[in-house]
Amino acid sequence: LDTVAQLARDDLVEVVIDPVKLSSYGLQLDQVIQGVASSNSLVAAGNLEGSEGKYAVKVPSLIETPEDVANLPVVATPNAVVQAKDVATIRSTFKDAETVTRLDGKPAIAIEVKKRIGANLIDTLIHVREVSDNFIKTMPEGMHVTYTQDKSVFVNQLLGDLQNHVMIAVILVFIVILYALSGRASLLIGLAIPSSFLMGILLLAMMGYTINMIVLFSLILAVGMLVDDAIIVTEFAERRMSEGMPKADAFALAAKRMAGPVIAATMTRIAAFSPLLFWPGIIGDFMKYMPITLIVTLSASMLYALVFAPTLGAIFAKAPEHHEEGNRDGWYMAVVKQAVRFPMTVILLTVGLLVGVGFAYSKYGAGVEFFPSVEPDYGLLYV
Repeated sequence: LDTVAQLARDDLVEVVIDPVKLSSYGLQLDQVIQGVASSNSLVAAGNLEGSEGKYAVKVPSLIETPEDVANLPVVATPNAVVQAKDVATIRSTFKDAETVTRLDGKPAIAIEVKKRIGANLIDTLIHVREVSDNFIKTMPEGMHVTYTQDKSVFVNQLLGDLQNHVMIAVILVFIVILYALSGRASLLIGLAIPSSFLMGILLLAMMGYTINMIVLFSLILAVGMLVDDAIIVTEFAERRMSEGMPKADAFALAAKRMAGPVIAATMTRIAAFSPLLFWPGIIGDFMKYMPITLIVTLSASMLYALVFAPTLGAIFAKAPEHHEEGNRDGWYMAVVKQAVRFPMTVILLTVGLLVGVGFAYSKYGAGVEFFPSVEPDYGLLYV
Protein backbone atom coordinates (compact mmCIF):
# COMPACT_ATOMS: atom_id res chain seq x y z
CA LEU A 1 0.00 0.00 0.00
CA ASP A 2 1.30 3.42 -0.93
CA THR A 3 0.88 5.76 2.02
CA VAL A 4 1.81 9.31 2.95
CA ALA A 5 2.73 10.13 6.54
CA GLN A 6 0.80 13.06 7.95
CA LEU A 7 0.77 14.92 11.23
CA ALA A 8 4.40 13.94 11.95
CA ARG A 9 6.05 16.27 14.47
CA ASP A 10 9.02 18.12 12.95
CA ASP A 11 12.36 18.32 14.73
CA LEU A 12 12.91 21.52 16.70
CA VAL A 13 15.82 23.02 18.61
CA GLU A 14 14.56 24.78 21.71
CA VAL A 15 16.60 27.68 23.15
CA VAL A 16 15.75 28.57 26.75
CA ILE A 17 17.46 31.88 27.60
CA ASP A 18 18.63 32.45 31.16
CA PRO A 19 17.84 36.08 32.10
CA VAL A 20 20.54 36.09 34.82
CA LYS A 21 23.32 35.02 32.43
CA LEU A 22 22.03 37.42 29.81
CA SER A 23 22.19 40.28 32.27
CA SER A 24 25.67 39.31 33.45
CA TYR A 25 26.98 39.75 29.91
CA GLY A 26 25.13 43.03 29.56
CA LEU A 27 23.08 41.76 26.61
CA GLN A 28 19.50 42.27 25.54
CA LEU A 29 17.14 39.63 24.19
CA ASP A 30 16.99 41.22 20.74
CA GLN A 31 20.80 41.02 20.50
CA VAL A 32 20.65 37.25 20.98
CA ILE A 33 17.93 36.86 18.35
CA GLN A 34 19.77 39.09 15.91
CA GLY A 35 23.08 37.28 16.44
CA VAL A 36 21.56 33.84 15.89
CA ALA A 37 19.65 35.01 12.81
CA SER A 38 22.73 36.59 11.23
CA SER A 39 24.77 33.43 11.78
CA ASN A 40 22.14 31.24 10.10
CA SER A 41 22.53 32.74 6.61
CA LEU A 42 24.47 32.51 3.37
CA VAL A 43 28.12 33.55 3.57
CA ALA A 44 29.74 35.11 0.48
CA ALA A 45 32.80 33.07 -0.51
CA GLY A 46 33.89 34.97 -3.60
CA ASN A 47 33.29 34.61 -7.32
CA LEU A 48 33.76 31.83 -9.85
CA GLU A 49 34.79 33.13 -13.24
CA GLY A 50 34.89 30.99 -16.37
CA SER A 51 34.38 31.03 -20.12
CA GLU A 52 30.62 31.17 -19.73
CA GLY A 53 30.57 34.03 -17.28
CA LYS A 54 31.07 35.08 -13.68
CA TYR A 55 29.13 33.46 -10.82
CA ALA A 56 28.85 34.46 -7.17
CA VAL A 57 29.65 31.65 -4.74
CA LYS A 58 27.86 31.57 -1.40
CA VAL A 59 28.32 29.01 1.34
CA PRO A 60 25.30 28.38 3.57
CA SER A 61 25.88 28.38 7.29
CA LEU A 62 24.09 25.10 7.99
CA ILE A 63 22.58 24.06 11.30
CA GLU A 64 22.41 20.29 11.44
CA THR A 65 22.62 19.48 15.17
CA PRO A 66 21.73 21.21 18.46
CA GLU A 67 25.49 21.68 19.02
CA ASP A 68 25.64 23.87 15.93
CA VAL A 69 23.02 26.14 17.51
CA ALA A 70 24.86 26.14 20.85
CA ASN A 71 28.09 27.29 19.15
CA LEU A 72 26.51 30.17 17.27
CA PRO A 73 28.17 33.48 18.23
CA VAL A 74 25.87 36.06 19.75
CA VAL A 75 28.41 38.85 20.34
CA ALA A 76 32.06 38.87 19.30
CA THR A 77 34.80 41.22 20.54
CA PRO A 78 38.56 41.13 19.99
CA ASN A 79 38.99 39.52 23.39
CA ALA A 80 36.06 37.09 23.64
CA VAL A 81 33.08 35.56 21.92
CA VAL A 82 29.73 35.01 23.63
CA GLN A 83 28.06 31.95 22.21
CA ALA A 84 24.43 30.93 22.47
CA LYS A 85 25.24 28.17 24.95
CA ASP A 86 26.72 30.76 27.33
CA VAL A 87 23.38 32.53 27.85
CA ALA A 88 20.85 29.77 27.13
CA THR A 89 20.10 26.09 27.44
CA ILE A 90 19.99 24.33 24.07
CA ARG A 91 18.04 21.11 23.68
CA SER A 92 16.58 19.05 20.87
CA THR A 93 12.82 18.55 20.90
CA PHE A 94 9.81 18.50 18.58
CA LYS A 95 7.19 21.01 17.61
CA ASP A 96 4.14 21.15 19.84
CA ALA A 97 1.67 18.40 19.03
CA GLU A 98 -1.42 19.60 17.17
CA THR A 99 -3.33 16.36 17.75
CA VAL A 100 -3.55 13.83 20.57
CA THR A 101 -4.57 10.22 19.91
CA ARG A 102 -5.98 8.05 22.65
CA LEU A 103 -7.80 4.74 22.48
CA ASP A 104 -9.76 3.63 25.55
CA GLY A 105 -7.92 6.30 27.51
CA LYS A 106 -4.45 5.06 26.58
CA PRO A 107 -1.91 6.75 24.27
CA ALA A 108 -2.08 5.42 20.73
CA ILE A 109 -0.74 5.99 17.25
CA ALA A 110 -3.47 6.59 14.67
CA ILE A 111 -2.86 5.63 11.05
CA GLU A 112 -5.51 6.79 8.61
CA VAL A 113 -5.81 4.71 5.43
CA LYS A 114 -7.76 6.09 2.49
CA LYS A 115 -8.49 4.19 -0.68
CA ARG A 116 -7.52 5.56 -4.05
CA ILE A 117 -10.18 6.92 -6.39
CA GLY A 118 -11.77 3.99 -8.22
CA ALA A 119 -10.33 1.37 -5.85
CA ASN A 120 -12.58 -1.23 -4.25
CA LEU A 121 -13.16 -0.53 -0.56
CA ILE A 122 -13.45 -4.18 0.46
CA ASP A 123 -10.27 -5.19 -1.40
CA THR A 124 -8.42 -2.24 0.14
CA LEU A 125 -9.42 -3.31 3.66
CA ILE A 126 -8.33 -6.89 2.94
CA HIS A 127 -4.88 -5.69 1.86
CA VAL A 128 -4.64 -3.38 4.89
CA ARG A 129 -5.39 -6.28 7.23
CA GLU A 130 -2.79 -8.45 5.48
CA VAL A 131 -0.12 -5.77 5.97
CA SER A 132 -1.25 -5.25 9.57
CA ASP A 133 -1.12 -8.98 10.35
CA ASN A 134 2.45 -9.17 9.08
CA PHE A 135 3.40 -6.12 11.14
CA ILE A 136 1.83 -7.53 14.32
CA LYS A 137 4.34 -10.39 14.24
CA THR A 138 7.22 -7.90 14.63
CA MET A 139 5.65 -5.64 17.28
CA PRO A 140 7.08 -5.58 20.78
CA GLU A 141 5.14 -7.12 23.62
CA GLY A 142 2.31 -5.00 25.00
CA MET A 143 1.37 -3.39 21.68
CA HIS A 144 -1.68 -4.38 19.66
CA VAL A 145 -3.57 -3.16 16.60
CA THR A 146 -7.19 -2.01 16.73
CA TYR A 147 -9.41 -0.98 13.80
CA THR A 148 -11.78 1.96 14.17
CA GLN A 149 -14.23 3.50 11.69
CA ASP A 150 -13.96 0.43 9.49
CA LYS A 151 -16.21 1.34 6.57
CA SER A 152 -16.09 -2.20 5.19
CA VAL A 153 -18.33 -3.41 8.05
CA PHE A 154 -21.02 -0.92 7.05
CA VAL A 155 -20.62 -1.68 3.34
CA ASN A 156 -20.81 -5.46 3.85
CA GLN A 157 -23.85 -5.07 6.07
CA LEU A 158 -25.55 -2.80 3.55
CA LEU A 159 -24.74 -5.12 0.66
CA GLY A 160 -26.12 -8.07 2.62
CA ASP A 161 -29.33 -6.18 3.43
CA LEU A 162 -29.77 -5.18 -0.20
CA GLN A 163 -29.25 -8.76 -1.36
CA ASN A 164 -31.85 -9.96 1.14
CA HIS A 165 -34.26 -7.26 -0.04
CA VAL A 166 -33.78 -8.37 -3.65
CA MET A 167 -34.66 -11.97 -2.71
CA ILE A 168 -37.69 -10.85 -0.68
CA ALA A 169 -38.89 -8.68 -3.56
CA VAL A 170 -38.59 -11.60 -5.98
CA ILE A 171 -40.58 -13.87 -3.65
CA LEU A 172 -43.32 -11.27 -3.09
CA VAL A 173 -43.69 -10.60 -6.81
CA PHE A 174 -43.93 -14.33 -7.46
CA ILE A 175 -46.66 -14.66 -4.81
CA VAL A 176 -48.68 -11.85 -6.37
CA ILE A 177 -48.40 -13.43 -9.81
CA LEU A 178 -49.39 -16.81 -8.40
CA TYR A 179 -52.53 -15.26 -6.93
CA ALA A 180 -53.55 -13.66 -10.24
CA LEU A 181 -52.57 -16.40 -12.73
CA SER A 182 -52.14 -20.17 -12.84
CA GLY A 183 -49.24 -21.95 -11.22
CA ARG A 184 -47.36 -22.75 -14.43
CA ALA A 185 -47.90 -19.25 -15.78
CA SER A 186 -46.63 -17.80 -12.49
CA LEU A 187 -43.51 -19.94 -12.71
CA LEU A 188 -43.00 -18.90 -16.33
CA ILE A 189 -43.37 -15.22 -15.44
CA GLY A 190 -41.39 -15.50 -12.21
CA LEU A 191 -38.40 -16.84 -14.12
CA ALA A 192 -38.19 -13.45 -15.83
CA ILE A 193 -36.74 -11.91 -12.67
CA PRO A 194 -33.67 -14.11 -12.09
CA SER A 195 -33.13 -14.45 -15.85
CA SER A 196 -33.15 -10.68 -16.35
CA PHE A 197 -30.90 -10.23 -13.32
CA LEU A 198 -28.34 -12.71 -14.63
CA MET A 199 -28.35 -11.28 -18.15
CA GLY A 200 -28.15 -7.73 -16.78
CA ILE A 201 -25.25 -8.55 -14.44
CA LEU A 202 -23.48 -10.31 -17.33
CA LEU A 203 -23.81 -7.18 -19.48
CA LEU A 204 -22.59 -4.98 -16.61
CA ALA A 205 -19.56 -7.23 -16.15
CA MET A 206 -18.82 -7.07 -19.88
CA MET A 207 -18.95 -3.26 -19.68
CA GLY A 208 -16.49 -3.30 -16.75
CA TYR A 209 -18.90 -2.20 -13.99
CA THR A 210 -18.87 -3.66 -10.48
CA ILE A 211 -21.86 -4.72 -8.39
CA ASN A 212 -22.24 -1.90 -5.87
CA MET A 213 -24.96 -0.40 -3.70
CA ILE A 214 -26.46 1.65 -6.53
CA VAL A 215 -26.63 -1.42 -8.76
CA LEU A 216 -28.36 -3.47 -6.05
CA PHE A 217 -30.81 -0.65 -5.34
CA SER A 218 -31.54 -0.42 -9.08
CA LEU A 219 -32.24 -4.16 -9.18
CA ILE A 220 -34.78 -3.75 -6.39
CA LEU A 221 -36.33 -0.85 -8.30
CA ALA A 222 -36.56 -2.98 -11.45
CA VAL A 223 -38.08 -6.11 -9.88
CA GLY A 224 -41.69 -5.06 -10.43
CA MET A 225 -41.01 -3.92 -13.99
CA LEU A 226 -39.17 -7.04 -15.13
CA VAL A 227 -42.30 -9.20 -15.12
CA ASP A 228 -44.51 -6.81 -17.11
CA ASP A 229 -43.38 -7.99 -20.54
CA ALA A 230 -43.62 -11.66 -19.59
CA ILE A 231 -47.11 -11.09 -18.15
CA ILE A 232 -48.30 -9.56 -21.43
CA VAL A 233 -47.06 -12.48 -23.53
CA THR A 234 -48.06 -15.23 -21.11
CA GLU A 235 -51.54 -13.87 -20.44
CA PHE A 236 -52.27 -13.57 -24.17
CA ALA A 237 -51.07 -17.14 -24.75
CA GLU A 238 -53.19 -18.45 -21.84
CA ARG A 239 -56.27 -16.74 -23.25
CA ARG A 240 -55.71 -18.43 -26.60
CA MET A 241 -55.06 -21.81 -24.96
CA SER A 242 -58.32 -21.49 -23.00
CA GLU A 243 -60.06 -21.06 -26.37
CA GLY A 244 -58.64 -24.37 -27.57
CA MET A 245 -55.45 -23.32 -29.40
CA PRO A 246 -52.42 -25.64 -28.94
CA LYS A 247 -49.84 -24.24 -26.55
CA ALA A 248 -47.04 -24.06 -29.14
CA ASP A 249 -49.24 -22.10 -31.55
CA ALA A 250 -50.59 -19.94 -28.72
CA PHE A 251 -47.16 -18.83 -27.54
CA ALA A 252 -45.93 -18.34 -31.11
CA LEU A 253 -48.93 -16.09 -31.79
CA ALA A 254 -48.41 -14.28 -28.47
CA ALA A 255 -44.78 -13.51 -29.30
CA LYS A 256 -45.77 -12.24 -32.72
CA ARG A 257 -48.85 -10.21 -31.72
CA MET A 258 -47.43 -8.82 -28.48
CA ALA A 259 -43.97 -7.90 -29.81
CA GLY A 260 -45.09 -4.36 -30.62
CA PRO A 261 -46.66 -3.59 -27.20
CA VAL A 262 -43.78 -5.26 -25.34
CA ILE A 263 -41.10 -3.32 -27.23
CA ALA A 264 -43.04 -0.05 -26.90
CA ALA A 265 -43.56 -0.54 -23.15
CA THR A 266 -39.88 -1.36 -22.60
CA MET A 267 -38.66 1.57 -24.70
CA THR A 268 -40.85 4.03 -22.78
CA ARG A 269 -39.40 2.84 -19.46
CA ILE A 270 -35.86 3.02 -20.83
CA ALA A 271 -36.55 6.52 -22.19
CA ALA A 272 -37.74 7.61 -18.74
CA PHE A 273 -34.42 6.66 -17.12
CA SER A 274 -32.08 7.59 -19.98
CA PRO A 275 -31.76 11.31 -19.07
CA LEU A 276 -30.04 10.27 -15.82
CA LEU A 277 -27.07 9.17 -17.94
CA PHE A 278 -26.32 12.82 -18.66
CA TRP A 279 -26.41 14.00 -15.03
CA PRO A 280 -23.28 16.18 -14.72
CA GLY A 281 -20.73 16.43 -11.92
CA ILE A 282 -19.77 14.05 -9.14
CA ILE A 283 -23.38 13.12 -8.42
CA GLY A 284 -23.75 12.11 -12.07
CA ASP A 285 -20.70 9.85 -11.84
CA PHE A 286 -22.17 8.34 -8.68
CA MET A 287 -25.74 7.86 -9.96
CA LYS A 288 -24.98 6.71 -13.52
CA TYR A 289 -25.07 3.10 -12.33
CA MET A 290 -28.83 3.32 -11.77
CA PRO A 291 -29.94 4.12 -15.36
CA ILE A 292 -27.34 1.77 -16.82
CA THR A 293 -28.54 -1.08 -14.60
CA LEU A 294 -32.20 -0.39 -15.35
CA ILE A 295 -31.58 -0.16 -19.09
CA VAL A 296 -29.71 -3.48 -19.32
CA THR A 297 -32.12 -5.36 -17.04
CA LEU A 298 -35.24 -4.01 -18.79
CA SER A 299 -33.74 -4.91 -22.16
CA ALA A 300 -33.00 -8.39 -20.79
CA SER A 301 -36.62 -8.75 -19.61
CA MET A 302 -37.84 -7.82 -23.10
CA LEU A 303 -35.56 -10.45 -24.60
CA TYR A 304 -36.85 -13.04 -22.13
CA ALA A 305 -40.50 -12.19 -22.83
CA LEU A 306 -40.15 -12.41 -26.63
CA VAL A 307 -37.72 -15.34 -26.92
CA PHE A 308 -37.35 -17.47 -23.79
CA ALA A 309 -40.88 -17.25 -22.36
CA PRO A 310 -42.57 -18.50 -25.58
CA THR A 311 -40.00 -21.27 -25.88
CA LEU A 312 -40.51 -22.47 -22.31
CA GLY A 313 -44.29 -22.00 -22.54
CA ALA A 314 -44.46 -24.18 -25.64
CA ILE A 315 -42.81 -26.96 -23.59
CA PHE A 316 -44.61 -27.09 -20.21
CA ALA A 317 -47.50 -24.55 -20.33
CA LYS A 318 -51.01 -25.79 -19.65
CA ALA A 319 -54.37 -24.33 -20.61
CA PRO A 320 -56.05 -22.75 -17.56
CA GLU A 321 -59.44 -23.76 -16.34
CA HIS A 322 -62.33 -21.95 -18.00
CA HIS A 323 -63.83 -19.07 -15.99
CA GLU A 324 -67.13 -17.34 -16.50
CA GLU A 325 -66.75 -13.87 -17.96
CA GLY A 326 -68.45 -12.22 -15.01
CA ASN A 327 -66.17 -13.88 -12.49
CA ARG A 328 -63.14 -13.11 -14.66
CA ASP A 329 -63.89 -9.39 -14.78
CA GLY A 330 -64.71 -8.91 -11.11
CA TRP A 331 -64.90 -5.52 -9.40
CA TYR A 332 -62.35 -3.97 -11.75
CA MET A 333 -64.60 -4.24 -14.81
CA ALA A 334 -67.51 -2.98 -12.74
CA VAL A 335 -65.55 0.20 -12.00
CA VAL A 336 -64.47 0.49 -15.65
CA LYS A 337 -68.05 0.18 -16.86
CA GLN A 338 -69.15 3.00 -14.56
CA ALA A 339 -66.22 5.16 -15.71
CA VAL A 340 -67.14 4.58 -19.36
CA ARG A 341 -70.74 5.60 -18.66
CA PHE A 342 -69.65 8.98 -17.23
CA PRO A 343 -66.49 9.97 -19.16
CA MET A 344 -66.70 13.70 -18.50
CA THR A 345 -66.96 13.14 -14.76
CA VAL A 346 -63.85 10.93 -14.82
CA ILE A 347 -61.91 13.54 -16.84
CA LEU A 348 -62.90 16.36 -14.49
CA LEU A 349 -61.93 14.27 -11.44
CA THR A 350 -58.56 13.44 -13.02
CA VAL A 351 -57.76 17.06 -13.85
CA GLY A 352 -58.93 18.15 -10.40
CA LEU A 353 -56.63 15.59 -8.73
CA LEU A 354 -53.64 16.67 -10.84
CA VAL A 355 -54.11 20.33 -9.95
CA GLY A 356 -55.21 19.70 -6.38
CA VAL A 357 -52.30 17.46 -5.42
CA GLY A 358 -49.73 19.92 -6.76
CA PHE A 359 -51.37 22.86 -5.05
CA ALA A 360 -51.87 21.02 -1.75
CA TYR A 361 -48.24 19.91 -1.59
CA SER A 362 -46.97 23.40 -2.41
CA LYS A 363 -49.02 24.79 0.47
CA TYR A 364 -48.85 22.05 3.10
CA GLY A 365 -46.04 19.74 1.96
CA ALA A 366 -42.76 19.18 3.81
CA GLY A 367 -40.73 20.84 1.06
CA VAL A 368 -37.90 19.61 -1.13
CA GLU A 369 -34.35 18.69 -0.12
CA PHE A 370 -31.43 17.07 -1.89
CA PHE A 371 -30.77 14.38 0.72
CA PRO A 372 -33.05 13.48 3.66
CA SER A 373 -31.83 14.16 7.19
CA VAL A 374 -30.76 10.96 8.94
CA GLU A 375 -29.06 10.26 12.24
CA PRO A 376 -25.29 9.58 11.75
CA ASP A 377 -23.73 6.39 13.06
CA TYR A 378 -20.81 8.28 14.67
CA GLY A 379 -19.48 11.81 15.13
CA LEU A 380 -16.09 13.49 14.98
CA LEU A 381 -15.22 16.23 17.47
CA TYR A 382 -12.31 18.57 16.71
CA VAL A 383 -10.99 20.52 19.71
